[in-house]
Amino acid sequence: MQAGLPALFWRRPQDQTRLLSIGCVENFAGSGPGAMAHAQQWLERIDWEQPAQDGLPRAWFTSTFDQESGQDQWAGWPGFYLVLPQLVLSERAGQTEVLIQGPAHADLELGQRLLSDLLKGSVEASKLGVPVSDERFWAEPPSAFAARVAATTQALGDDLHKVVLANCRHHHYATSPLDSVLENLLTNPRDGIHFAYTHGTDAVLAGCTPETLVRQKGNKLSAHVLAGTRRRGPKGAAQELLSSAKDRREHDLVATGMLEALNPLVDSLSIPEEPTVRSLTHLHHLERHLEGATLPSTGFLDLVSALHPTPALGGYPQASALEFLRQSEGLERGGFGAPFGWISGPRQGHAAVAIRSALLRGDAASVFAGAGIVAQSDPHLERAEIDAKVASIETELLRLTP
Repeated sequence: MQAGLPALFWRRPQDQTRLLSIGCVENFAGSGPGAMAHAQQWLERIDWEQPAQDGLPRAWFTSTFDQESGQDQWAGWPGFYLVLPQLVLSERAGQTEVLIQGPAHADLELGQRLLSDLLKGSVEASKLGVPVSDERFWAEPPSAFAARVAATTQALGDDLHKVVLANCRHHHYATSPLDSVLENLLTNPRDGIHFAYTHGTDAVLAGCTPETLVRQKGNKLSAHVLAGTRRRGPKGAAQELLSSAKDRREHDLVATGMLEALNPLVDSLSIPEEPTVRSLTHLHHLERHLEGATLPSTGFLDLVSALHPTPALGGYPQASALEFLRQSEGLERGGFGAPFGWISGPRQGHAAVAIRSALLRGDAASVFAGAGIVAQSDPHLERAEIDAKVASIETELLRLTP
């Protein structure tokens, strides 16, 4: 990715969409619970001209999980960041579009230079050597994580029905794994949104997320309910997941929380009564797709703000779960589990959730995963779920062997 400049890469193999945004003409940066509301007001003041009307992305955004500035390995990460890039390359259905934007001639010239540099550097990809992870260690030892799961189940009750606990495995390399990861994102056929973004520092968050948070086009919205997991492989695992009372309870809480969050912002909402199984390369998930129509006053970031974090990433009820995590989880989540995505106008955009991801910083990579804890949770099975999710990211993204 272009050194020193904000950049977003986004790719969906299933609909042959690729997006690359580089540079910064204008940006909004903020923190705290009101940051997205202020960012929506900022969007409303932009002159959205013709390119936005055909859905070509004009801006992109990122957030941290708690919308506060990042700490520890996430140092320098804004709580919320929205950028209008100088250069946008979009490939959709075999057609490539280029947008260079900026209020001044110098901005347009820089966008043209960025495009020229990209074209000069575009050569047929050759297989890069895969860096070897010299050291791997958990942020929280698995036995301690299992003990935290057990303590969390005891804390659940009338005011707290579900909490999502997270863990992380760190890797150190002799050389940076970034080039290998980016090549993988460009070529991997896996279903999902392949992404990488940087704010212009040495930190890049990359991954392949199966989860869309919300999409909006005018007054139409769609959202994704994804919760309940099994490792793929054992015979009957998908059917076991579908019939699991624990996983169905976890999934239903996510659906309930999302419906409640969206209700003040919409005219109508619909959701299938039963979930289906979505089978990925390494994992099965329960999923449903929610659709609806927004109120005329509802903006895209209003929807993102209302939903994040869904019970799939934080817990249910939202406020109780987040307070529990503030008191009991020492892990700095940073961008993990947070929304990011592109924007074509105040009421048009696509937000995904940064899961199945790794933070790359120099010669280090940190792989994050979470597990939803409900009253029926088994600490050893939740620990195994974290192991399975982390292993899938290490295999698919970092190309590491178990």
